[in-house]
Amino acid sequence: MNMKKILILIVSVFITSVTWGQTQQSMEIIGADANTNYVDLEVMDWNMDGTPDVLRLQSNGRVTVSLGDGSLLNGLIAHYAFENGNALGTDSSPTQTHNATVHSLSPISGTSAKVGNGAIDFPTPGGGYLELGQSNDWVFGTNDFTVSLWVNLAHLNHDHSLWGFPSTTAQGSVWSQIRVDAQDIHFNAVGLDSARDTDQSVWETNTWYYIAFVRSDNSLLVYLNNTFVTHQLPADFSFGATSMSLTIGYDFGGDGKPLVGQMDDFRIYNRALTATEICELYRFGGGSCL
Repeated sequence: MNMKKILILIVSVFITSVTWGQTQQSMEIIGADANTNYVDLEVMDWNMDGTPDVLRLQSNGRVTVSLGDGSLLNGLIAHYAFENGNALGTDSSPTQTHNATVHSLSPISGTSAKVGNGAIDFPTPGGGYLELGQSNDWVFGTNDFTVSLWVNLAHLNHDHSLWGFPSTTAQGSVWSQIRVDAQDIHFNAVGLDSARDTDQSVWETNTWYYIAFVRSDNSLLVYLNNTFVTHQLPADFSFGATSMSLTIGYDFGGDGKPLVGQMDDFRIYNRALTATEICELYRFGGGSCL
């Protein structure tokens, strides 16, 4: 057996956790590269700084670590990792100032989660949701922002709301949905000349999808599993209003269309993430980037 196979076997059988400082961390492998001299394993945020890290196992027995630069913490104003089953609305962003109110939702854990060891369940028949209170942080105006999430649909009987502001009349209100029959991601807002829809996508149940909405200048980029479409926006279009809360999983401004399924790793940034950063978030959930 060559050295590459030996090292991969050692990693898969022997390494289950590591100690960083005084905290024991589980090590989720999200990528690998190998040759005859070493095996590089990309592990999910070993040092908990917001970016993946690389553990290199060399053929001479040495182990070295390359830590991420933490760029995915820059501009992160709300992050719901759903790792704490007793506190699903906990904001784990650097500021930790936007704990969400949880309505009729429950935790899931272990292999049912997508990123880390926990996720949140939006049960049948729907109607449960997360509520983020009124905040100037949601008033993006004409500035850039990013909303990133993983979602898993439990059925295809109706459309599923993702996130938005619960109003169909307030200027700056937005809402987003996975549309089952139209087979797309639907993004609408009061004041837009028309809704923004992605190309057709065939949705499946019990399948995790990565979705990100990125406003960059006057464009809206919608990513689905690390591929994107771009829609032009009116140059002065403004998102958000101080009088509105932000909701996840339900559209109070329209006909409800509750999310029924699971969600994981919901993030809000006050800047436009780059394609490379979107790729890193996709890889957090086990995706691969070309």
